[in-house]
Amino acid sequence: MNQGGRPGWPQRRSLRAEPILITILAVAVIIGVAFWANAMVTPVHRKGEPTVTIAPHNAPTVTATPTTTPSVTPTPTGSAPTMGSSGTFAPAAVNIAPASSAGTLTRVALQVETSSGLKANEIATQVADILNDKRSWTGTGKVRFAMVADIAKADVLISVSSPKTAAKACTLNSGSCVDTNVIVLDALSLKNPPATYPDATSWEQYLVNHAFGTWLNKKPATCTKPGGPAPVMMPQGEDLAGCTANPWPNP
Repeated sequence: MNQGGRPGWPQRRSLRAEPILITILAVAVIIGVAFWANAMVTPVHRKGEPTVTIAPHNAPTVTATPTTTPSVTPTPTGSAPTMGSSGTFAPAAVNIAPASSAGTLTRVALQVETSSGLKANEIATQVADILNDKRSWTGTGKVRFAMVADIAKADVLISVSSPKTAAKACTLNSGSCVDTNVIVLDALSLKNPPATYPDATSWEQYLVNHAFGTWLNKKPATCTKPGGPAPVMMPQGEDLAGCTANPWPNP
């Protein structure tokens, strides 16, 4: 009702509505500010992304203890050398005169078992050089040696044999043994000098001189002067008993 249609009534109604509108706006602003402030202090959680947590400064540090891997002892590799036994021999075809004219002449022939891998002529030449050396048995002036190709004319035969073949003839001792007028040299030992000897050449000299000493009926010997050269008739393949390696009867 407009009470007789007095002018100005609509204006008085508008003035009364303005305080209510202002109040509503003020509350809306307060709510918005409160929501914004809460959002600023509340951590954000995103799906699939964990919230980062900061540890306090006095938190203990965990150090991982390394795992100790046990050492592995290597398995020894390799084995002792072996040699086949063919049972067949190749004779040396060389003739070498003695180095001296003094002493009883001994004619020597030589054969090598084919499975040894050694060459008969080379071994025969080396043996002749050893026997003709003045440090060998020929140095006494009582005996001299000649290498002959004809085994039938020999006084003694050197048979360079594999261990299996040699064992059928006699019992090896320090790489050699004697069966009447046959001197057996262990071909495997000839090719593999022991730790007691510095090289293969001096070991071959020992094998020949020791074997011929046995054939000449020289007595076995031991080390009587530690630090000095071992007697050639002493077994020198394993233990020198304080002496030094010596391949010669007259060093």
